[in-house]
Amino acid sequence: MKNIYVISPSGKFYGSEQVLFDFLKTTEQRYHVFAPQGMFYDKLIEQGKHHIHQFSSVNKMYLRIMLDMLVGRCDGVYINEGGHSRYIRLLSQLFPHKRFFIHVRLLEDCVMNRLGTKRPNIEYISVSQYITDEVKKNTGIDCHTIHDLYVPTQKMTYRPVPDSDVIRAGIVGRVTDTKGLADVVSFCRYVETLSELPKKLELHFYGAINEQSELATSFLNESASYKNVKCVFHGFVNDKELIYRGGVNYLLHLNKIEPLGRIFLEAIDYGLPLLGFASGGIGEIANCLGLRDLMINCNDSEWKHKLLHNCVTLPNNWSAELYSLCYQNLVQYFSPRTYTNSIEQIFNNE
Repeated sequence: MKNIYVISPSGKFYGSEQVLFDFLKTTEQRYHVFAPQGMFYDKLIEQGKHHIHQFSSVNKMYLRIMLDMLVGRCDGVYINEGGHSRYIRLLSQLFPHKRFFIHVRLLEDCVMNRLGTKRPNIEYISVSQYITDEVKKNTGIDCHTIHDLYVPTQKMTYRPVPDSDVIRAGIVGRVTDTKGLADVVSFCRYVETLSELPKKLELHFYGAINEQSELATSFLNESASYKNVKCVFHGFVNDKELIYRGGVNYLLHLNKIEPLGRIFLEAIDYGLPLLGFASGGIGEIANCLGLRDLMINCNDSEWKHKLLHNCVTLPNNWSAELYSLCYQNLVQYFSPRTYTNSIEQIFNNE
């Protein structure tokens, strides 16, 4: 096994850090892991499995890694997201016989300014075929597509959607332009034009509101006067129990350009169904889980009408059999062991 150094540019404990943490928990290898101060670093210390190094200066950290490469202690470097790509590109030029790995997780990282031109000693890994296609289109670089792992935290428990007079949907993520907010607003405005509704609609938002976004702030004010849609803004909620067991009946996600969509995996983990667009990483996840029929074509001129129809009819379309299939697919396609083996196979390939 080659001695690959692992770098997390972020010290937070969001989706990408959670995936890296579970990878480090699953692997049988011991890595040198570099992370800034924060919750992720604290959890790695608690894990007590690897050689953990805290950094406050990015430049000093990479200088240390350069020295370790010079004396043969380090065979290569893996970065968990694309923010440090420029450092990896520089190292790859200085050490042409070492190997480097960039994990592309965000749409903004799929561009030439971030990734540069392909170098023979850099391997690129993406979280979805959608991201792989974007990288190829924008840079000509080929990526290894490996869906993120997911470790279920709940026992398999089917939660039926009640056939009540109120539809309660949860929308998880920041309330901002880059999270599909324009389509959320468009859908709400469509529902507001209807003189009759078969059911009342509630949208529960779990995420901080981007106060710098004109669209977000105007939607916050506009939604207060809605008659057909009740919008409830809970802010950022760290406790998943409060989100997935807090009274919502299903999860709604209307971001056409979501890189992967970990929240869909969390929803199935907690027994909730999902509705969204059949595009980007969300559409890809839905296909893997077996939920293609519940997704909406975002290019369909009638998508708002069809989405509302799916919301209303979800009690009839979400069954114990469908949930069982989704959960089995979750365990199969997003297995920590399969993910770990795939990543380490790339590390060890010459």
